[in-house]
Amino acid sequence: MKDSMRVILTEARQLIAEPEKWTQGAFARDRDGGAVDAEAEEARSFCAYGALLKASFNLAGKPHLTASDHASRRYAIDAIDALDVLIAGAGILLSEGEGEDDAVRDWNDADCRGHEEVLAAFDNALTA
Repeated sequence: MKDSMRVILTEARQLIAEPEKWTQGAFARDRDGGAVDAEAEEARSFCAYGALLKASFNLAGKPHLTASDHASRRYAIDAIDALDVLIAGAGILLSEGEGEDDAVRDWNDADCRGHEEVLAAFDNALTA
């Protein structure tokens, strides 16, 4: 696993390490529980995918990733690769035509999903 992928997965896991820092139904939420973008300064909790996005932004040293910036493109690709590792670690099955980001969001947001299971998926991905 590339170092940058490990950094993204590790930081994303740290972002949601406490139950109150993990969310469902939005990439991220502010302190009042309102949905915000993962890169929003007021974001206080994240879904699994939102945490990966935020970790990628942080690694790139930018509030968001842009297609015109080489470092942003590299970290965006690493984030997608990290997403693939997370999918494998969680045993998520992709439906035909479903993207990795949709699969992780749906998996994270399932009513039966709990915080510990999401953390376990990150742990599995980090030991893969």
